[in-house]
Amino acid sequence: MNEFRNVAWYMRQVASHGAMAFSHHSRDKYWVFHPMIWINLITDVASEDLFSPIDIGTQDPFAIDICCAVLYAFRRPHSEDKDRISSVVQPSAAAIPFHDAVRDYLYSDMTAHLLKMFDVFVRPLNVPSIEPSLRILLVFAEFLISRIPLGKQANTAAGELRAFKKIFFYISFLHIDSHPSEAKAAIFDVLYRCVVDTSTYSQLEADSNALHYVLESYSILFHTEWHAMGPRSLEAVINVMFDHYYSANHLIVFYAGRTIGQALRQGSPTMLGVFHTAQCLEYFVHHGCRHGLVHIIAGYLSIFDRNSNSGIEASVVQEHVEYLHTPDILFTVCSILAIGHYWDDDEDRREGIKRNILSLVRIRRDAPVWDDCCYRLGQLLEEDGMDFFYRQIRIDGIERVPLSAEEIADQRKYIRFAIETANAFFSGTLDDSPVSVTLP
Repeated sequence: MNEFRNVAWYMRQVASHGAMAFSHHSRDKYWVFHPMIWINLITDVASEDLFSPIDIGTQDPFAIDICCAVLYAFRRPHSEDKDRISSVVQPSAAAIPFHDAVRDYLYSDMTAHLLKMFDVFVRPLNVPSIEPSLRILLVFAEFLISRIPLGKQANTAAGELRAFKKIFFYISFLHIDSHPSEAKAAIFDVLYRCVVDTSTYSQLEADSNALHYVLESYSILFHTEWHAMGPRSLEAVINVMFDHYYSANHLIVFYAGRTIGQALRQGSPTMLGVFHTAQCLEYFVHHGCRHGLVHIIAGYLSIFDRNSNSGIEASVVQEHVEYLHTPDILFTVCSILAIGHYWDDDEDRREGIKRNILSLVRIRRDAPVWDDCCYRLGQLLEEDGMDFFYRQIRIDGIERVPLSAEEIADQRKYIRFAIETANAFFSGTLDDSPVSVTLP
């Protein structure tokens, strides 16, 4: 690189081009070099202090450019012993793009440079014991949160939002549940602010994929660290579900539903109180079924399991027994258990419906409301049940599309099976051994 008089200027061009390639998922054969060129460039650039610490609110485009340019290098865990030094780089080594050079030859050096450069965003939770790949991703997330514009709608083409989306896409595939508690706490801290902080959340809504990756990471983390989630977090996730109930990106409701269901399965009185106060079941009564609701219903039904380690008082459970066995709520819960599964395999789907319906009817088998519920479910098999299926619309772009005749027939098939399961139980022809709810 000695032919370049200003290596800092050249590094800015490299970062700018890398960010552009990242944004457009492209590769430019003219911006690939021998590994030694990249090694020498980074060595020279570091000596010119281009990686000096930045300030919050910096307007220097190099910060976001370098963030995007190296993201691919930190997308999965990396062993430090895989770093190579210049003495082992063969002269015949193939030319590679910048992020590959960072990954294969400069990982430790760039990790140190980036942590120095983004030092102001290194929070106490990002302790050195956290695996470097995850640590860099979390620091980048902190940086991007600070850059998401406040008070106006973000442009979905903005590099910040694209990078933010990728960061949580990578985090969701980094086997969160296997990370040590320090790493989980750091991830949770960032996710919490994404979902709870109004200004940050409002900007994430500009890209539904960014939001669903955040929720996916949230649901994975919550599976093992449920105690870290407070009532404000659950309330925020419920509001996300309501806000995006008719979103074309059904994964937002799916992952929100999975998180809510997991919260309920922990048997926490606080979580149950938040869920009930939000009137989620009443909302489902009027707005139809979406992917992910089975997780919520299964979580809710788990509070009635006598074998659970629930911390909910018996009097509260009894109140919810009464609430569950009101006509509209029971009918809605049954219909969600019947049509809300998404297994492709018919046998698996039927088995899941059977187990979940049985877990429901055993809660209060002699409740008079069951006659009305089974009658209403039976009406769905007739022509006068079309209003119900109209609420089960699917979203195509921004258009709400009614279910096709084939889709309605498919839902009716499983509603019929749910009715048959309940009737078989009430007639005494099914085994009365305890079952637990089944998640898809």
